[in-house]
Amino acid sequence: MEGKLAGYTWNLADTYAHELSLNVTEIDADHLVTREYPCRNRFQPKAGPVRTRFDGDLLKESGLSVSADLLDHATPCLGFTLQERFHVNILKERVEELGLTVGPWVRRFKTALFEAHPFDSPFAVDSDDLGGPVFSLGELADNIARITPGQKIAYITDTAYTPSNREKILALSRGADDLFIEAVFSESDRNLAEQKRHLTAHQAGTLAGLAGVKRFTIFHFSPRYTDRENRLLQEAQQAYEAAIGTD
Repeated sequence: MEGKLAGYTWNLADTYAHELSLNVTEIDADHLVTREYPCRNRFQPKAGPVRTRFDGDLLKESGLSVSADLLDHATPCLGFTLQERFHVNILKERVEELGLTVGPWVRRFKTALFEAHPFDSPFAVDSDDLGGPVFSLGELADNIARITPGQKIAYITDTAYTPSNREKILALSRGADDLFIEAVFSESDRNLAEQKRHLTAHQAGTLAGLAGVKRFTIFHFSPRYTDRENRLLQEAQQAYEAAIGTD
């Protein structure tokens, strides 16, 4: 990132009306290195990098988390998992039955649920918490919300089919609702896949099945399969069906 930013002069950056600062994080096997690059400083960092421990978590918010692991592509690449804690569906007809209208309070309501506020705590249905009707959080949740399990999405690309990568991919994608995974080559071109450090469609489907994902989507096809993508799709699906429920 420093190299890309340094490729420009940025001679007018200090005159821009709006501030822009890039916070960039580099991920290593056991630590993160973060540095800030302010636009008005011509993207030159004003301070040294901050090093923190990396335990697989990149983001943890009240409603969701993002985790990652390093995969081997003859260079480190990242596989990702996005996990939603649970999903809050607002029943608009129930809102109207209570004489309410959807507004900014809905976001506060969801945040209170994600942050596990006590169900007997008061919740004011108003944008500024003043003057609106007050319910207990639990009462409001029972009346206007349908709470369902959160979804899990995994994203895997640029990785070789090695024992280490295989275990990491399975850990990242196990039980996912949706897995997006590369399938660059057909199994008939497995030697080429090994040389290029990519997955075949058969390997992608097998991993999806072993991980027990509900749905999977393959992508990143080699141009050699232009107009023959169905071959890769069928190969991955057959491998998935053969592997699902096994370990």
